[in-house]
Amino acid sequence: MKEQRTSRIINESSNLMGLEVTDLMALGILYFSMQAVLFQFSLEILAIPFILIVAIGLIRIRLKHRRGILRDFVRYN
Repeated sequence: MKEQRTSRIINESSNLMGLEVTDLMALGILYFSMQAVLFQFSLEILAIPFILIVAIGLIRIRLKHRRGILRDFVRYN
């Protein structure tokens, strides 16, 4: 007999558009890092569009694939 598995959406603890707390913290850290780097060139306003692009990409990945896809990609390479 085939084992029944529940839906992954029910079991995942996602908050905003499929992102978890760790994803949101990583986006925050990346934002402040980008601001620190771009401050040297007086372009710190460009950190906002950069983070939005990264966030949209991450949301698309999280909603389409399973939770550990980024971790598996980093460990495989």
